[in-house]
Amino acid sequence: MKNFTLFILCLLTAGMVSAQGDISGICDAVTTTTSQDAGIGWDDCAGGMYIGTVEFEATIDDPNLYNVYTIEPTGVAGKLNDMSFGGFYPCYGTDSQGGMPNSAPVFLFFQVGEAGVLGYTGVSQWGEVFSVSDITMVEDSLNFQWTNDYGEGAMVMLVRQDGQYWEQLFGITSIAEVSQIESLSINPNPINSGDNFIVSIDLYESIDMNLQLIDITGKTVHNQLVKATEGNNEISVNSQSLNSGMYFVKLSSENGVTTKKIVIQ
Repeated sequence: MKNFTLFILCLLTAGMVSAQGDISGICDAVTTTTSQDAGIGWDDCAGGMYIGTVEFEATIDDPNLYNVYTIEPTGVAGKLNDMSFGGFYPCYGTDSQGGMPNSAPVFLFFQVGEAGVLGYTGVSQWGEVFSVSDITMVEDSLNFQWTNDYGEGAMVMLVRQDGQYWEQLFGITSIAEVSQIESLSINPNPINSGDNFIVSIDLYESIDMNLQLIDITGKTVHNQLVKATEGNNEISVNSQSLNSGMYFVKLSSENGVTTKKIVIQ
């Protein structure tokens, strides 16, 4: 049984990440539950995945504090306060909104600190201490892992629907694109786990590139050197050893980096 205690401030330093702009907005979310060991009847839920939509809403009193809403999860209309970014729904079901952290009359906020920190602050009805780690940003995608001291946790990937780059919102200069690439596509996308997918690259001129496949925690799960020639190049990549989820295909050369998303079902 969860006992009520006050939630304490818990922030994690995240390198050179500091807010320069308003991160309010709607994002496509992929949240994968990594642990669910609260001991309250919803154990053994690791691996559950929420695919949906979340929204950041700036608070009136402090522009660095944001409410987080999960929008219309399965079986529920409207938007619900949910600091788990949908991570609770695969385990708890959609009839437990009254027990979600951040539900009235208590408050729990996602915080963007001035000194380069991301985290949580506030009070929940059970007093979980939340923290974030493994923060990476790739263009319009923000990736991190949240955990709390009740043994719950999830990996989160948020893709902004307005197309803004998280690096720009957080004041980080974006890296130049690979200038030799005329077009880049991935087929099929999404794919079934275990299948091969084709990275098709049209180039203005021949170039050596590094092709990486990166998961939502920022871990490189595939790496190969590509000696690409002018015109069309097709590189086959096998997903046999990969779990379901969203990944980034990253192509890098000495003059830039280009990325593309792929979903493995």
